[in-house]
Amino acid sequence: MSSSENGIEDAVAASRSSVDAEPLINADGSPTPRGWRKIGELLRKPMQARQRKGPAGRMLSYITARDVQNRLDGVVGPGNWSTSFRVLSQEPWVVECTLTICGASRADVGYSNAPDSEDETEPAKAAYSDALKRAAVGFGVGRWLYES
Repeated sequence: MSSSENGIEDAVAASRSSVDAEPLINADGSPTPRGWRKIGELLRKPMQARQRKGPAGRMLSYITARDVQNRLDGVVGPGNWSTSFRVLSQEPWVVECTLTICGASRADVGYSNAPDSEDETEPAKAAYSDALKRAAVGFGVGRWLYES
């Protein structure tokens, strides 16, 4: 899959053919209000989710941090989003991620998968991944997982 497949780049090309439509991208490369709406629509689009057993044997759907990164690359391109992280605690691991897309930022906090477990092998990685996924929900990525 190319980085622009179903992404904003495809939408920009389509919008150039319509003279009356508001453009998706300003001359400086930033999204117009219509462009932000299109980006939001594409980020919110459901994707293939994985399943795992949760409390009481109930099946839970989830996406990985790599799924989030692939969605961001596909919608806005790899050069138009970035992350910054801040470790808030190492006992248990708590990490804040700030995700910036085309200059707009959202932040959230992630935790290790099992902070009370003695056998969690990569608590820092889990916290970083969780923080990225949670920050991405602020832009709509994976939000459908929390509906109903």
